[in-house]
Amino acid sequence: MATPSPKLKKFPAKQTVSSAPRFEIVEEEPNAVAESWSSFRQLLEPLLDASRNVLGDVYSSLAQAVLEKKEELEDRRAERMAEQRRVARKLRSRRKAASPRLLEAGSLSRTAETKSPS
Repeated sequence: MATPSPKLKKFPAKQTVSSAPRFEIVEEEPNAVAESWSSFRQLLEPLLDASRNVLGDVYSSLAQAVLEKKEELEDRRAERMAEQRRVARKLRSRRKAASPRLLEAGSLSRTAETKSPS
């Protein structure tokens, strides 16, 4: 008994494919939309520059106004704090003046002698 031999399948020969990309030079057709946008951009460029300048001026004016308002509020707060400190010092000085003064050691013995019944 003979063993059957495996059958070999025949495949078509492989074609060699280059792995390098292929580049082709293609002439671009004139695009009317792109040309109109570039001319439109050239027409609007002075207007855009002027609007940027105006926006810059508006921004700087607003920033200056806000800064001035902030300084004004800080000045008012500083004035209030100074007034509170002044009032507190005035109250402390009044309390010290109204409190009984401490007697000196020598005057204490004199008053004790005058008050004693002996």
